[in-house]
Amino acid sequence: MIRAIFPLKTVLCPQGRVPLQIFEQRYLGMLSQALKSGDGFVVVLIKTGDEVGGECRFYDIGVLVKVVDFQALPNGFLGITIEAKDKVRISDVAQQEDGLYVGSVVPFPEEPFCPTDYDDADLSDLLSELVQHPVVKALNIEVDHGDARSVGWRLVDLLPLSLPDKQFLLALDDPRYRLEQIRYLLHAFE
Repeated sequence: MIRAIFPLKTVLCPQGRVPLQIFEQRYLGMLSQALKSGDGFVVVLIKTGDEVGGECRFYDIGVLVKVVDFQALPNGFLGITIEAKDKVRISDVAQQEDGLYVGSVVPFPEEPFCPTDYDDADLSDLLSELVQHPVVKALNIEVDHGDARSVGWRLVDLLPLSLPDKQFLLALDDPRYRLEQIRYLLHAFE
């Protein structure tokens, strides 16, 4: 399937939410089309270049997102909240005349359910603290503390890890291994 691509300097994992301000014409058009069709668009981390303006290079793994809220902002921009649905692989990328990137996207198989266990209590407790922050609360993010996928994805979204580390963690397909790597990165961070 061909989808519009929104390169950002952020990593979003499945079921994660993030607020954005839209002001570039290419993304206003993308948003209008996504809302009309219900197909959504892809958010992906930028490797080189900028979010605003010209060309950039980005990773080949991102997430298909849908808009869950939007409003006109006092600064004249459009405020939207997006929610990630599926992790996707991006290929055959082209840039349109208006600067919008489009590409072929293929969803990854859904990661298998993996229950959290006693060893995950520290990460689950950390996540419980993070979701109490007012900015995070406002996003109405759901967390299933009994599902290693949910715990890992939310920690990737919320922890102040480097963007390459977040991209690495998004690309993993084993929830248990993702939690191990998060624990390793937290220890290295200390």
